[in-house]
Amino acid sequence: MKPSTDQRLSWLVVLGFSLLLLLPALLPALKFLQDSDPARIVNVLYDDTYYYLQIAYNLAHHGHSSFDGITTTNGYQPLWLLLLTLLAKLTGPDKTIFFWASVALTQLLALYAIWMAPKLVSGKEFRPFYLTLLMAFIILQFNTIYTKGLETVLTPFFIIYLLMRLAKPDEMLEKTTPLGLVFAFAFLVRLDAIAVVPAYLLFDFMLNRRRLQPHYLIRLTRVLTPLVVTGLIYAALNQYWFGTPVPVSGLAKALDTGRFSNFGILYNYLMSCLPLFPIRSEWPPLLFWGAVVVIELLRHRLCGRLQAHGIPLLFLLLCAGIQYFYYASFSGWNIWPWYLYYTPFILLFVIARTATSLLILARQLRVGGKLLAEDSSGFTQTRLHTGIAIALLLIAGLYTAADKLRAGLQTADPARLTYAKLSVQQCDLYRDRTVAFGDRAGSLGYWCPTRVVQTEGLVMSRDFLHARAAGTGEQWLDDHYDIDLYVVDRDRIPVKSGTPDVYIVVDPIQGRTAHKALLHYCFPATALLDSSRYGADASRFIFDYRQKIPCDAEAERIIADIQTREGMRRYSLPAEYRNSRLKTWLENIDRQLADLQKP
Repeated sequence: MKPSTDQRLSWLVVLGFSLLLLLPALLPALKFLQDSDPARIVNVLYDDTYYYLQIAYNLAHHGHSSFDGITTTNGYQPLWLLLLTLLAKLTGPDKTIFFWASVALTQLLALYAIWMAPKLVSGKEFRPFYLTLLMAFIILQFNTIYTKGLETVLTPFFIIYLLMRLAKPDEMLEKTTPLGLVFAFAFLVRLDAIAVVPAYLLFDFMLNRRRLQPHYLIRLTRVLTPLVVTGLIYAALNQYWFGTPVPVSGLAKALDTGRFSNFGILYNYLMSCLPLFPIRSEWPPLLFWGAVVVIELLRHRLCGRLQAHGIPLLFLLLCAGIQYFYYASFSGWNIWPWYLYYTPFILLFVIARTATSLLILARQLRVGGKLLAEDSSGFTQTRLHTGIAIALLLIAGLYTAADKLRAGLQTADPARLTYAKLSVQQCDLYRDRTVAFGDRAGSLGYWCPTRVVQTEGLVMSRDFLHARAAGTGEQWLDDHYDIDLYVVDRDRIPVKSGTPDVYIVVDPIQGRTAHKALLHYCFPATALLDSSRYGADASRFIFDYRQKIPCDAEAERIIADIQTREGMRRYSLPAEYRNSRLKTWLENIDRQLADLQKP
């Protein structure tokens, strides 16, 4: 059968967007495949990606699941680490070649969502090219999820499969083995993706009006068996090899924080459509969601119920809600952008549904006339759906597309200096030394010939976290490493006045409502070896670890005072909270909830 115009155009969009995604990697790679300057290419991938690359490299070539080469860790999502380890085996010991191979793998996997998601919205076998274009724009905007080397590039594979099953209610619990394997796959991609399981089973139960009869329970058991077996094997292997059934990265984020006191991360969820707006403010996303709600209510009042995209939207919102409740209850950290992997699909369906509501309202109010008339295939209605969407997103997409493309090609220009570029520019300073580093240690650990100890504990061991909880984390580090330098990136660091002044370094600072500082160090001013400014609101401080001194009572009082007044994160990174009243208000509520749990 001859392909339709829509199909040909869809292929052109996918081909064009493939080149757009791969261009940041291909241009430098073709010219400098083995001699690429890391400072020119480091931002092609996100800094946290380098935790995966370094561990995968060590596992493939040294047989050691470790970031720093000494401490064994399981601080990663298993399936992506396994894929990268196999890739490292294939590409050999050259880290630059492994880097480019991981970039290519990531970009190619991202194309799956661009090709398949439009089919979910159109409800037809063909994929209208403007829906493909819309999804391409969304993927580009949410590049941290899909194109920056993180494990979330695998999430569309199970999300799209489950949404397709939801579109056929009579098949939702049929073919139990494939469905069970998809649940197990989702679990191995990201452990918090387990949210899709109760969400999917709840929709199946409600839509098909199931009853708790023996045949249903048998089928349910068959569906859940692959997930349960996979989970038990995963937990057993982790307990045997690493002394904990779950990743230490999750344990580190739950350390020293009150339960059910992290609900302020709702801010991250509300702001998750922020990449679609060129204006960096809280108001555009709030106005966006407000307009969606108003249009939905108005259409419902004037025209009644609307079925379009209701089930997939509710399913995705329920998945995000379960994920949110988990992190709000058991984690103490913020939700980073790549965790919000349901948001692009939510936006795709929200935009399509809102466009449908606008079309219905226009007809109800007799606006548009022939312009809004459908032909026999419904082509005009579909075009309006995504035409409105593209009109809304085109300016934002063009505004950010060039910047995201340029990020992979930029030179070592001080005006565009980032913490990752600064790390690789300073490689000679760190060479053959052991460096203790909190957040943002990934690129330094991968590209520089040094040993990097990640003091947040995300890629450390259970024993280190136990030492932190007992207040002996500093001693544990001193016992296991011969540390030369301590590095932190901050807007500001507490200083105790004296002769000389004393810098008080608290790390980690990520906990939004931490009860106390678990790791803190004091360095005299003479220990500050370098302070480099980068970006608009950040500096890197490098201290001589061997000049570390005990923190006295005055330093402890300063730390306690900061924690009581605002929290160490807000003090250290004030730019994050500038003109952010909603974020500050939500965090203050959580601090009050956490205070209720103090002994």
